[in-house]
Amino acid sequence: MPLPVTIYRSTDVGAPVGLPMYPSDWIEILKACLVDGYGTKLPLGWTLEFEDVGAYKAAFRSSLVDGSGGYFRVSSYDGNNNLGGDIDLKCASEMSDINTFIKAGGARRLNVGSSSTYTGGWTVIGTSIGFWIIHESSQPTGSLNSTYATYQNAFFIGDVESYIPNDAGVFTLISAISGFDDNGGVGYSQFIGSTTYVLCTLYDTDGGTGKAQYEIPGLQYWTSTTYDGGDAEVLGLPIILNKTMLINTNGETTSGSVSLPFVRCSPPGLYLCGFVGYRTASFPLIKTINGDDYYVIRGNYTPFLWIKCSGEWYV
Repeated sequence: MPLPVTIYRSTDVGAPVGLPMYPSDWIEILKACLVDGYGTKLPLGWTLEFEDVGAYKAAFRSSLVDGSGGYFRVSSYDGNNNLGGDIDLKCASEMSDINTFIKAGGARRLNVGSSSTYTGGWTVIGTSIGFWIIHESSQPTGSLNSTYATYQNAFFIGDVESYIPNDAGVFTLISAISGFDDNGGVGYSQFIGSTTYVLCTLYDTDGGTGKAQYEIPGLQYWTSTTYDGGDAEVLGLPIILNKTMLINTNGETTSGSVSLPFVRCSPPGLYLCGFVGYRTASFPLIKTINGDDYYVIRGNYTPFLWIKCSGEWYV
């Protein structure tokens, strides 16, 4: 079912936080974008299901009317609200309380800067059943080295766009870190845009407890820390955007289970750009292509992945 996309940015009038540098800032941002809205912007339509204010934890649920009704929790990595304190993101099909996950994916850590030297703004792009969360580096122009790329994080949380009718295992967290377990990695090479990996855990299509890792294939051919094709508009070159897909990294099926098919789904709103450039452009960078806006994902590599931030997803 097509769902309208909304983009929220730290530069919006009425935005709850400008420079997020505390775990509580991110909880406030997500409450505003998902549940409450701010300024003239309506919320995405998620609900706040559980919260532990003292431990800086909040759990949200996506729309059960529009999608799977999956859960995710944002929490301070150490239970404190320290300046520069990182946050953990964790998804599950169900939660019975703030600390209990059912059919969970591994937690992934968002690296938070402790000053404007590292931390820029933030962007959330999404719908009632899935969204991208982006922590932006403070460096507005030029290439990101390994230090500043550490503070340019992007994650997807929510339902993937499945090719399988009535897929019951669509809710997930997409990151650049492999494995089923919780992972506190915050190195620059562990974030989308600074690595060849875009990965997630998906459970059985029939609602079972089997699971497999899924990945966008072939990204190594796009990645470079030095090449910059420049600006396509200046060069008079077309921008061709191709929808990405996720495949089972273990082959056609896992342990013979047809509930974990080889080719399964697309990450909502995520496109592979046929033109590799804009490495030295001014960021955040949003381009309009054929009437739709796209947010260019930045990292240590020359940008090659774009997020559609207008129109509709799940078409």
